[in-house]
Amino acid sequence: MPRDGKPDVFISYSHNDRTTASRLAHHLSKARVRYWLDAERMESGDPLIDKIQAILKQIHTLTLLWSQSASQSRFVKSEWQAAYHLEKRIIPCRLDDS
Repeated sequence: MPRDGKPDVFISYSHNDRTTASRLAHHLSKARVRYWLDAERMESGDPLIDKIQAILKQIHTLTLLWSQSASQSRFVKSEWQAAYHLEKRIIPCRLDDS
């Protein structure tokens, strides 16, 4: 992924679905789509909530990797709700039958 410039896509996922999120990030990168994935962008000690809120204001699209684990994650819930209230496009991707 190009590291410069603001991201176009925020990938929201449960950490139990990290492999799928990483695979999606790889495909977006190959398509030259700038994305934001916490596992690549967050460092120890980063103010999590502040950083996520700032990124959500910048992006155009939130890709929501929805699964049983995601449905129980308070972070996933807060991410998609914030994107909704910011009137961002949300693309849900069901990973299971939940």
